[in-house]
Amino acid sequence: QEYSNSTYSNFSEASRAFLTMTMRPWLANFEQQIKNALLVASPVPGIRYQVEFDSADLLRATPGERFATYERGIKSGVMCPNEAREREGLSPRDGGDEFSQAWKQEVKISEGEKPE
Repeated sequence: QEYSNSTYSNFSEASRAFLTMTMRPWLANFEQQIKNALLVASPVPGIRYQVEFDSADLLRATPGERFATYERGIKSGVMCPNEAREREGLSPRDGGDEFSQAWKQEVKISEGEKPE
């Protein structure tokens, strides 16, 4: 396929398609083979060993998509700002371990007032 005139979006989609259509079946097979050949049952009850290839970098979203996801996660209290910074390879900032309380906020309208 010709990629000389491709945009980042086109290349990103092609990478995702390559991973899901070509690599994923091979990776699943390798994971199963490694698990069967190398892993033994854990001596501790309730503990399971797992083999999984990390393909997150191949599926990495565009910067705009990532930051929109971080914003939603932070505002909903699912992640703190320092977790988003860590995922982007940035150092933590003071106060960044605090979770947002925005999801708890309510807007109260007094009688007679109209919302804008």
